[in-house]
Amino acid sequence: MEITGGRYWFQDAAAFNLRQRFRERTAKAAEQMRMLTGLGAAALFALSASAALAVPMCDPDSVSGKKSLFSQDEVIRSIEADLRAQGIKVHNSRLWNNCLQTFVTVNGHDVMKFYDPNTRREIPLN
Repeated sequence: MEITGGRYWFQDAAAFNLRQRFRERTAKAAEQMRMLTGLGAAALFALSASAALAVPMCDPDSVSGKKSLFSQDEVIRSIEADLRAQGIKVHNSRLWNNCLQTFVTVNGHDVMKFYDPNTRREIPLN
């Protein structure tokens, strides 16, 4: 048996093959990671774009566009009272994007809904 550099010749060949396979696998893994990162970025962009389309929009002058004699809390209480008079069980309301965002109890569960502050009509999200 011939010794080269303190090792047998077949050990050098095995080490070379191992290094070669390692390089090939890491290159393939890096390529897959780049592809997955690109797909993830595209999916994130698509999700954020679709979420922007589902945002309710109300008339900007309806609540916050004009100076009011009433505070925001008083406006919310007034809208909640009107909705309760219609038989809608609302609570935890706030003005959001010039709409009333509130929670409505439906079949014992709280569901988030949006209402136009002027018409008191529900704003569909779809």
